[in-house]
Amino acid sequence: METVPPEDISARLMESNEEYRILARKHSHYDRRLEELSARRFPSTDEQVETQRLKKLKLQLKDRMHAILREHQARAS
Repeated sequence: METVPPEDISARLMESNEEYRILARKHSHYDRRLEELSARRFPSTDEQVETQRLKKLKLQLKDRMHAILREHQARAS
């Protein structure tokens, strides 16, 4: 039995799974915002709080994306 790399499964899910696509888009958006915030030399307290909130949200999205990936792998086996 051939093992399909997670990157290939992720690419397939981007094409075929609406939830996965939405999660990936949000993850990317949060990542860009975190890059903007990390570029600030002296972030405000609000920006520091936003940074922590975005990191948590991004991790939740990533966890759900991995769960979808595992579900897809289990169905394919």
